[in-house]
Amino acid sequence: MSLFVRAHGITVETEQLLKKLSAENPNFSYVDCTCPFVKKIHKIASDNCAERKSNEAEKVFILIGSENHPEVIGIMSYFMGKKYIFPNSEALLYALETGELSKLHNFVPIMVAQTTYNLAEWQNCQKVLKSICTNSIIFDTICSVTEKRQVEANALSKACDLMIVIGGKHSSNTAKLYSICRQNCAETYLVESSAELDFVVPEQIYRRQAETRLKVGIVAGASTPCDIIQEVINKMSENFENREVENFEELLDSSIRTLNI
Repeated sequence: MSLFVRAHGITVETEQLLKKLSAENPNFSYVDCTCPFVKKIHKIASDNCAERKSNEAEKVFILIGSENHPEVIGIMSYFMGKKYIFPNSEALLYALETGELSKLHNFVPIMVAQTTYNLAEWQNCQKVLKSICTNSIIFDTICSVTEKRQVEANALSKACDLMIVIGGKHSSNTAKLYSICRQNCAETYLVESSAELDFVVPEQIYRRQAETRLKVGIVAGASTPCDIIQEVINKMSENFENREVENFEELLDSSIRTLNI
């Protein structure tokens, strides 16, 4: 029997159990498919909770992300000590000024971000921590692919009249892309497949094709399959026949090939 560990990772306790079972049972094995970027944060957390010397300041682990996300739950299990999760810079600032972190004196904050966290908000969190804790240690842990897609989505959505975001409705990185695009383009819609386009995109959008040339941007979450993206591109091309559709297909394909290496 073989077990595959999800890309979001698991808790340290579960990992230890799998190692024990694998060592004791020759008929059981597991394959760790945890994303390398997530494993990197596991190591940061475990390395920084080592026993400190008497003259060293206590380290406090701060993670910026979604408290109930599987990736975050797994990461937090690797740090043994005072640890906190904050969803955004506003919550972090409150904790530092008047909340729990304001009561911790002479501590060294170690801060990381969920790999799919919003890049702009992560930069805000860094500014907040640096302004109050000059001895803070900050690790840039946002996945490079996620970061690139967010930057591209931000630029593309500013230049388009309509944005289609492709990906799972429960996917963290897809949700971030949707949020970024929605801030720049009011007509932003999230779909999981081409079949949803006619239900999600309002009919009035299609009627506007007789009045103006719409620019349509298409972006996709990191785990969205190539064939799903192509189906959406084809469907949108059909719906906006003889119109200007900016789908950046080559850009998307390039990003996906990087994911598959």
